[in-house]
Amino acid sequence: MKNRISRTIVYCMIGLAVIIMGTVGCSQKKKATGLVQGKVTYNDAPLTNGTVVFQATNGEDQSSAELDASGVFVLPGAIMPGEYRVALLPVLRSDMDPDESKAAMDAFPIKGNYQIPEESPLQFTVVPGKNTAAFTIP
Repeated sequence: MKNRISRTIVYCMIGLAVIIMGTVGCSQKKKATGLVQGKVTYNDAPLTNGTVVFQATNGEDQSSAELDASGVFVLPGAIMPGEYRVALLPVLRSDMDPDESKAAMDAFPIKGNYQIPEESPLQFTVVPGKNTAAFTIP
């Protein structure tokens, strides 16, 4: 009889644990995210070399991608919805020596505040799901 009561208590505790775990699992919602792709044009032509940097205005998220030969970029992975400043930078690689980096910076046609995420005039609002951005630099 004592064994039967012990087993009943164990089964009740297991059942309670399953219910609690199921409730907790249901109450935790995944945060919605956005996927971003787009195109950058400069002087009415695709910007074919560079890096696009998305930086959240709240400072909590950042992502970047290189432009392809047609000026198109696709951010790798999802980012949180919200307001972003967008900067354009030359492609700099970790294996470049200082002279190569300087040459890349000098050759990059986009100058000034466009290269500083916090000051860039380019902005984009990311919403949950797919996003398509188009940036035209005069």
